[in-house]
Amino acid sequence: LLTSFGYSLCFGTIMAKMMRIYYIFNNPLNQNRSLLIVKDLAMFMFVCCLVGIDVLLLVIYAVVDRNNLSAAMKVNAENPSEFGQDPGGIYHEVIFDNYIYSCTSVGRSVLLGVLYGYKAVLQVLTVVLALKARKVKVKGLDDYKYIIMATYVSTFVLVVVIVFTFTIEDHVNLYAALTS
Repeated sequence: LLTSFGYSLCFGTIMAKMMRIYYIFNNPLNQNRSLLIVKDLAMFMFVCCLVGIDVLLLVIYAVVDRNNLSAAMKVNAENPSEFGQDPGGIYHEVIFDNYIYSCTSVGRSVLLGVLYGYKAVLQVLTVVLALKARKVKVKGLDDYKYIIMATYVSTFVLVVVIVFTFTIEDHVNLYAALTS
């Protein structure tokens, strides 16, 4: 939840900056650049709209799809049970019973697909705007390389998170360490 908001805030501000630069310097409808002023309030409202989309998606998910708490006994892959004799000949048996409590819902995969798709669209639009703004040679506004690099790095992180979210749910310790 907070990760989704943070991601939208991060890429929303970067995208707002790139939109402002594109609108001022590359907009074909803008003939007189000296008269064009993009207000900070408009950029703030744009970022709020992006976060509002996150809030709307999560509220719709919370209202439509109810979570169910379920307990399941899982095989402990992280700390397997031990049977056998030690070198002193003493037989020992250590059994670990793991009950994993998890919230399950029917639409979880749909929600995650929509949220991750929304984040991917944000990233693609940010890269497109950064590439369109690369012709600007004003000092302080020519940071398109850094924005594209940050987008590539965050894309890698997003792919890793998606893979781990769907594959290691049964490994409680590893899942908690990687997703928090």
